Amino acid sequence: MIFGLDRYNKTVFVHSDEISHLFSSIQEFERLTNFPFPFIKLITYEPERNILSIEKSNGVCIFGDQSEEIIWCKNNEELIKQKAKEDYDAITIKPTIDDYRKGLLYETDWLILRHSDEKELGGATSLTPEQYQEVLTYRQNLRNITLIYNNLDDVIWPQKPSFV
Repeated sequence: MIFGLDRYNKTVFVHSDEISHLFSSIQEFERLTNFPFPFIKLITYEPERNILSIEKSNGVCIFGDQSEEIIWCKNNEELIKQKAKEDYDAITIKPTIDDYRKGLLYETDWLILRHSDEKELGGATSLTPEQYQEVLTYRQNLRNITLIYNNLDDVIWPQKPSFV
C-alpha cells in the first residue's frame, strides 16, 4: 500500500491493489480513520520501496519505520484501505434505475419523433404499424420498470426491438 497525507496541498491518497483513491478531504480521512496526529504536515508511507517519512508542523522531518506515525500507518493499513473504499462510495454518484431508463428511452425517441413527422407530412412511415407498436410497448415497459424494481442490480430490462 502507498499512503500519503499532505496538509500543504490538502490531500490524502491511498493506492493499493484494491483501490486508488484521493480522499474527499483531510478532515474526512481523519474522521473515518480516527487519525490521531493532527499536527503532522506530511506523511509518505511506501513500505515496499522503503519510503517512510513524516514532517511535523514544527518542521522536523523523521525518516524510517520507528516513528509512532509510521507505526500507526503500518498497523492500520487495512483500515485505511477500507475507509478509502467507503469515502469513494460516498462521493461516487451511482446511477439509478431512472437514469438507465432515461437513457434507454432516449435511444428510441428519434423513432417516435420520425414516425410522427412522417405521419404529419402525410407520407409513408419508415416503421410498419407493428414496429411502431413494438417500440411503444417497449417504451411503456421501460416506464413501468420502477413499479417492479427498487434496486438497479435486480432489474431485468425489457428486450429492445431488434430494428432499433
